[in-house]
Amino acid sequence: MEPINPNRTRIISVIAYSVLFALGMTLTAWHELSMAQERAPLEIIVAIIGNAQMVSVASAGFAALVEAGGYIVLLAAHIIQKEQEKAIAKGIEQGTDKAYEDAAKQNAAYYRRMRAALDAGEPFDEPPPMFGRNGR
Repeated sequence: MEPINPNRTRIISVIAYSVLFALGMTLTAWHELSMAQERAPLEIIVAIIGNAQMVSVASAGFAALVEAGGYIVLLAAHIIQKEQEKAIAKGIEQGTDKAYEDAAKQNAAYYRRMRAALDAGEPFDEPPPMFGRNGR
């Protein structure tokens, strides 16, 4: 799994803010110009600047939500990755324990068969159990 880069979240939020601010200012200017029937140009500019505050706050709020959501996703991915690593380590440990347990059972069964054959005076030519990787 590729490590997660938190700088990517910051870049996305800055881009989101820039795009939303430009779009909001364009819509504000369009709205004020369309309503400009008999107003002086200075009044229109003041109205656009006054609306810029609202557009800026709304854009910053949305960008903050994008960034916070990104960090929540990063945190969740980190927690999931750590839990997966723990689960894998636990699974390997349990698998190793089971392999040793199975090998011990097979060795004990082999030894019992060998002792029974030797005690009965019968030849015992069964090969001992062989174990490969992971107890197989």
